[in-house]
Amino acid sequence: MKKVLVVLLASAFALGSVAAMADDKAPPQPVDQAKLKAERDKAKAYTARRIDLDVPANLEAIERDHPEHYAKIQRILSEVRHQPTGTVATWMRTSLMLKMSATLT
Repeated sequence: MKKVLVVLLASAFALGSVAAMADDKAPPQPVDQAKLKAERDKAKAYTARRIDLDVPANLEAIERDHPEHYAKIQRILSEVRHQPTGTVATWMRTSLMLKMSATLT
């Protein structure tokens, strides 16, 4: 019986110290909700539309606004030239899955 009581007291102290550490967090900083909503809407509008990569102005806009996307597009365009015409979609899916699995490990 004493062992059970000791275990209960020890676990109560352990849980109490964890709860006390959780309370030490600083309060969150105020956030401009309108600004966040505008950024989300802009990102959603950008990703919701298809972009014709044959139009030079579109590539220039991507390069200016999203350089990380532009670098990925350039890498894909350089590699796609080496793929047979009928296998491009399969190659894209396969290479994307390989890159995703490599980042997960």
